[in-house]
Order: sequence, then structure tokens, then C-alpha cells
Amino acid sequence: MAFLFPCDVCKGDSLYINVGSTHWCVCERCKLKWCIGSRIFWDWEEESEFVWQRNTQILERFRPVGYDGANLAYSLTNGNEGDELPF
Repeated sequence: MAFLFPCDVCKGDSLYINVGSTHWCVCERCKLKWCIGSRIFWDWEEESEFVWQRNTQILERFRPVGYDGANLAYSLTNGNEGDELPF
């Protein structure tokens, strides 16, 4: 885990994790998760499958929301979490 991003709902800090090349944020307070992109940061290249499996288990504890600019509008329920991202 690295970096802190503000949660759009509660404005508190969220944690950033990777699953493969896909980057996720999770907010412990709101119990939300959202994808922030793929292959934006380089740190995923130095992580192992074990780390990604652990991060996948972490993500299972959170409800998905999407991130579309400043709006939580794009819902990950429109696709599968393992699908290629549209960006």
C-alpha cells in the first residue's frame, strides 16, 4: 500500500493498493472501493502475485463505486473487476 487519496464521500484519507496493474483506493470509514486506473503508477511492477492476492481479499471487504472526474458516477457493477478498464 502506498499513497493517500481523499475519499470523495467523507473527505478522509483512503488507502491505495494494486491488483496487478490496476490501482484501487479504499476508504475504511465509508467501506467503499474505487478504481483509479491502470498502469498509472510503476509500483505494481515490483509487487508479487501474493501481494495482489492479499489486496484482492482486502477489496472484497468494500462496496464498489466508480470514479468519473469529480463524481462517483461510474459503477463497477457495469463490468467485472477483472475486465480491462476503459481507460
